[in-house]
Amino acid sequence: MVLRILWHLDRHPIARFPVGRGGAVAGVVADGTRSSPALRGPLTGRPCAAYQLLIWAMMGPTPVDTPVVFENCCAPFEIDDGSGLVRVAPRAAELALSYRRIASGTPGVDLPSDLIPALTRSGFAGPWGRYGFEERSLLPGDWVVVCGTGALEPDPRAPGDPGYREGAPSRLVLGASPAFPLAISNDASLRVQPRQTVRLV
Repeated sequence: MVLRILWHLDRHPIARFPVGRGGAVAGVVADGTRSSPALRGPLTGRPCAAYQLLIWAMMGPTPVDTPVVFENCCAPFEIDDGSGLVRVAPRAAELALSYRRIASGTPGVDLPSDLIPALTRSGFAGPWGRYGFEERSLLPGDWVVVCGTGALEPDPRAPGDPGYREGAPSRLVLGASPAFPLAISNDASLRVQPRQTVRLV
């Protein structure tokens, strides 16, 4: 569902994104976001803007269909599309995420001890059986498409104080609204859009 929305939704250049309305942008995850501590992937340890961790219980040689653990973690990050920068401000309860797979476990092997806290956070207790597991990450430099609602906020990185005739320096932020969720994906299938796209009004 997330991929279908992001594929069909019309994309705006960041410099001309309609403030106060919903829409999508596509660009590259800017490296070195300074607004929050970097996340690290639970399997790879790689710095990332966001990740999903999936863990499945194994039933014989195959995992069950539904993950027993599904964690979404996302820090604020910026996207650069060549026309400008936009800050993505996630709140975990409103995220709909689809990332490409970075690392996965060999089906049927014992669960790495580093992943046990994820099971305990989800209410499971030992003894630990065998699980399948997977990390999907959004890395600096990745191409990404994000849809959300545009808003302006004060830009804390703007130099100096503006004169009273000038407005305070601001920056564009994409977030969720009651009518429009925040969706993020770096799936390569989204790069080529259909000829007919949907523009929100």
